[in-house]
Amino acid sequence: MEKNLRDGINYSDGSMYQKDCIDEWVIDHLGGINANQIAKKYGCSHPTVVMWLKRRGIFRKATKEVSSKERDLMRQLYKDSYSLPEIAKKVNFSHETVRYWVTRANLIRNVKEAKKVQHYRNVKPLPLTKELAFFLGVHAGDGSLGAGKKNLTRWRCDLDKKEPQLAKIISGLVLKLFGARVGLIKWPNNGSMTLSAYNKNLAVTLEYYGFPCGKKSRILKVPSPILKSKSLPHIRAFIAGHLATDGCICVGDNKYPRADFSTSSKIFSRQLVTLLNRIGVKAWSRSYVCKNSFSSKEKYKVHIPAKSIKKFLSEVPVVNDKQVRRLNRVKTWSFSKL
Repeated sequence: MEKNLRDGINYSDGSMYQKDCIDEWVIDHLGGINANQIAKKYGCSHPTVVMWLKRRGIFRKATKEVSSKERDLMRQLYKDSYSLPEIAKKVNFSHETVRYWVTRANLIRNVKEAKKVQHYRNVKPLPLTKELAFFLGVHAGDGSLGAGKKNLTRWRCDLDKKEPQLAKIISGLVLKLFGARVGLIKWPNNGSMTLSAYNKNLAVTLEYYGFPCGKKSRILKVPSPILKSKSLPHIRAFIAGHLATDGCICVGDNKYPRADFSTSSKIFSRQLVTLLNRIGVKAWSRSYVCKNSFSSKEKYKVHIPAKSIKKFLSEVPVVNDKQVRRLNRVKTWSFSKL
């Protein structure tokens, strides 16, 4: 009965051929070659080599210590959306070893999410410009990224129906920056409308500038490149975008305008005051409890006093439809355009 060593079938002279091969495996293994390398060298399966080495009583499992630098590299590559097999090839460790250390760091993704992030791993975020700073301000106000783990690239922005010009500006900006067409949904019941777009570059850019996927109201921060920027046009554009979506401008009985911002993030309110001071506008923040049907949690308001309102409106462009209509009552001031 003939047998092939690879398939477990005897040759006519199987015993001698098999014994010679196994002796060579033993010599190689004693010389420091592991079972996987032996299997590749002789063109047989890894389990077959392990079986015969165990029968000879010399099998040693290959062990390799993982240094702290290698662990950090594994975690960083995983954060950069590399898959487990890709990381294993780069660091020269097994797939199981990489999975172990990534899981220990609580970074492991499910299969659906891993496929999503791997598709746009090589997409690079956009550099900071005046237009992008304005868009980041819009997103900080009424924007949201993702819808669970199935639509990681979905972006949306909720506006009032009475703000069609603002919707047009934002849609044109998204098309110019990311090449994505924005869909518009008008809701007849609550008098609002929603802008939505699906774009990998948009999602990667927002995540690069510190905006998380999902809820962000309580953990919102000003993007670090804008907070550290020395470019006043970038700062003005970011504030203008945030004013257009999450700011308030109204004209009181004395026909003087008033401006303030409302946010659920304490750190964002303080950072916004810092940006306003940087462009020469005095402002202060305070906390208050918002009691309505949606929320009763503590919020923070950034208020610009009457002495600084003229300076603020001359520095920051006003593009929101309702805010522009209100400011038309004040005819003695001129407002810059974006």
